Amino acid sequence: MNKRRGRLNEIRRYLAQCLPILFCLLLFGCATGGKEQKPQLSNTYQDDAVILSICASDDLNLYNFRKHTLKLAIVQVANVEDVQQLLINSEGIAKILDGDLKEKNVFIQPFIVDPGSKRVHKFARMAGVKKVIVVAGYYDLIPNQVVRIFEVPVFKHWEPIKFWEQNRRMGRMAIFLKLGAKGIACAESKAKETPNATVDTL
Repeated sequence: MNKRRGRLNEIRRYLAQCLPILFCLLLFGCATGGKEQKPQLSNTYQDDAVILSICASDDLNLYNFRKHTLKLAIVQVANVEDVQQLLINSEGIAKILDGDLKEKNVFIQPFIVDPGSKRVHKFARMAGVKKVIVVAGYYDLIPNQVVRIFEVPVFKHWEPIKFWEQNRRMGRMAIFLKLGAKGIACAESKAKETPNATVDTL
């Protein structure tokens, strides 16, 4: 009898220890709706978050057997759909290069590239931006030769002190661009989460 009573007391103590844990698990399950939620995305303005390294051909923008300067535009958008119709024909591309857009969520930064030049440009990433588009103003505005689209990198961020919280942060990106005589010869990008990343460290 004493053994049975001792066993019952042991079970009660065990249940008393487990109940708070079970309660917390149930409470967490109710708060999340029983489904895994995506960490919140922190997509804010950031200085020097888009780094563009350009190597231009000596025969840049070649037509009529002569080289020419070239207008290049960095376009930042939340959704490619906002400019998609403009990117599929020469008239739309020319409109982007002229910066003649009224859309609020489209940010265009044009500048001139000289033949044979090598330059590094830094741009702020605007708030809400998820795509960076490079548009090169060659004499022949053929879409697949003058347009490149890059996705802004996203990194999961976790702090040991608040291990139960996790969010996502937009990262810095470096775009390496080789401009040929009649089109973009090569384009690639790298990304890094560290806040002080440069072209040398990316």
